[in-house]
Parts: sequence; structure tokens; C-alpha cells
Amino acid sequence: MFIDEYTKEYMKNNKYPFGTLENLKEIYKNCSFLNDDYIFYKFKELSKDTFHTHVANYIVDLLNNVNSGEILVFDQMFASTLLLDRLNLYMDDNPIKEICVYRDPRDQYFARYKEVSSTKHLKSPEKFIEHYKNKVLVKINSKSKNRLCIRFEDLVNDYDRTIKKIMDFIGIDYSCHVAKKTIFDPEISKANIGIWKHFVDQEAMKLIEDELKEYCYNS
Repeated sequence: MFIDEYTKEYMKNNKYPFGTLENLKEIYKNCSFLNDDYIFYKFKELSKDTFHTHVANYIVDLLNNVNSGEILVFDQMFASTLLLDRLNLYMDDNPIKEICVYRDPRDQYFARYKEVSSTKHLKSPEKFIEHYKNKVLVKINSKSKNRLCIRFEDLVNDYDRTIKKIMDFIGIDYSCHVAKKTIFDPEISKANIGIWKHFVDQEAMKLIEDELKEYCYNS
């Protein structure tokens, strides 16, 4: 566990334990994990509301410490599916907004299958379908004013409209988008749409399509 000095000092003042991987077991012996959300933990004597308030206050303080007046963007800040929804209940006037980008599950399976570091238990189409339903669809189908779910394919094929939708959600005027397609080029990303057609196991693709047909993309 690598923690910066600011975080160490904050955690110490608020009675949060911290340390290294070597003494992690000793640190956590008086803690209990909260609903399997492994990012955060709580002392057993803290109530759920008190714990969430501590976490919310820490995040606000942390962001204020690094914020220079600009909007901060994080990549996968929270691993848990709906942890942010629960946490935002304690964020008062400072809710964290989340943008969830999902793609054709067949393409996603193919891309994940090719990754050397891909989680082994998601190699089979059955396990992938279970993961997609329990993780991805939970976010897509959840109702939250602080979450925007968009299709990767829409970002590629309908770039301007989708970017405007994102900026409206964040609260930035569209005129501020002055470096269009310099970081994300939809013309290049088009090559990542429909890659499932080249997968060696088309039976697996058919199984995913049958189970997740509503979320498959047909250009």
C-alpha cells in the first residue's frame, strides 16, 4: 500500500490505520470490510453513516488539496459498482460525477480475452456474461443523476453529439472544446468496433449475443 504524506497525515489525525504491504495484516486485524468494497474499510466501532462521512470528508479534503480551480478527472476512481452512489449521499453539495462508457459485449469479450493480464475467471463466455450482468448492467440500468452512461460506439460514430452530451453533464460549455479529436480520434477508434467478427470462437460470440442482445451494437 503506497500512500502519500498528505494522506498519511490525514488518516493519522482521523484515526485511520496505514502502513505497508508487510504489516497490512496487522493493520487490518481490528477492521472489517464494508460490503466487500475493498477500497475502503471501517473500524468495527464506527457506524456505517459515520464511516461514510469520514470517507466523504477525506475525499473532499484530498481534492481541495490538489485542485487548482480546474475540473479533476480520474480514471476508474472507484472499482466497486455502485459505491459512488452510496458515497454521494454524504457528499452534500460536492457530488462526484461518473461517466460510464460501455461497448458491444462481444467486442469487450474479445478485447479482454486477448489481454495477457486479463482475469482468468472471465476467459469463458459464461463467466464473462455473468460478470457483464452483475457489474456492467448494474451501472447501465441504475438511476443516478450523477452517472452518465454512453456507448463507445456512439462516441466514435456520433462524436460531436456525444461529446456535447458529456460536457452538458459535467457542466462545461461546448465552446470550451477547442482541441477536438487530438487525444481521442474516432477515425482511428472505428477499427475497434466489430472486432468480434474476427474471433476464432463464433459460438462464444453467439452465446454472448443471445444473452446480451440488447447491448450488442449493430452499425
